[in-house]
Amino acid sequence: VQLLWLFPGVRTQYRITGWVQIVDHKTSDDHAEALHKKYWKDIPPEIQNWSAGPTPSSVEKPRLSGMTSGYSNFALLVVHPVAVGVIDIIAGEHILFENVVEHRRRKWSKTRLSM
Repeated sequence: VQLLWLFPGVRTQYRITGWVQIVDHKTSDDHAEALHKKYWKDIPPEIQNWSAGPTPSSVEKPRLSGMTSGYSNFALLVVHPVAVGVIDIIAGEHILFENVVEHRRRKWSKTRLSM
């Protein structure tokens, strides 16, 4: 997956490339399951109900349900970055950070690219 953030005021762009992990109520990883529950609890009840109600195109009125119905429809998309590109348009600078394996250890490398 690739995410792109552009900050027009400072004319800087961030491009994050990575892989996505889908974390839902069926996730068996303890850490991921804890994240899922934490973020669900942090969402206000009126927003939680979006996960419990009908699809947006439905004419049916939203149900006010408890944690079970909406919770089972809620998922996190966790991005694990492998590269981050930073472009400073004003300075004319492009830097690429990559998550690489060196001597069996992961680290971030930095490469200046031309624009």
